Amino acid sequence: GMVDSFASMRPRAAARFTCWDQYKNMRYSNVGRRIDYILVDKCLFDEFALVGAPLVEAEDHAGALLAATARGRWQPAPLRGGGLQEATQTTHDLQFTEPHTGMVYTPPG
Repeated sequence: GMVDSFASMRPRAAARFTCWDQYKNMRYSNVGRRIDYILVDKCLFDEFALVGAPLVEAEDHAGALLAATARGRWQPAPLRGGGLQEATQTTHDLQFTEPHTGMVYTPPG
């Protein structure tokens, strides 16, 4: 069989999504889906998988929301129009703190 590598290494990680309905600003309530499955053969995983550094944010829903929104610095687009607010490069780089887990969130847009 196959193993979902992220779910197996982070069994307590809740609500770690990688895709949200941008039209409805769902990233900001962290309602989404995972589309980044990395499936690994179970025998290979059991023998060679190593858990990396801990997640930067807590493994609960609140930590997931902080991670998905650059600690609240990425703001939703106003539903009346006008587009997304610009964020600084420093904001985009927040996800690359040491130690890095390898999980990367793309900015909204």
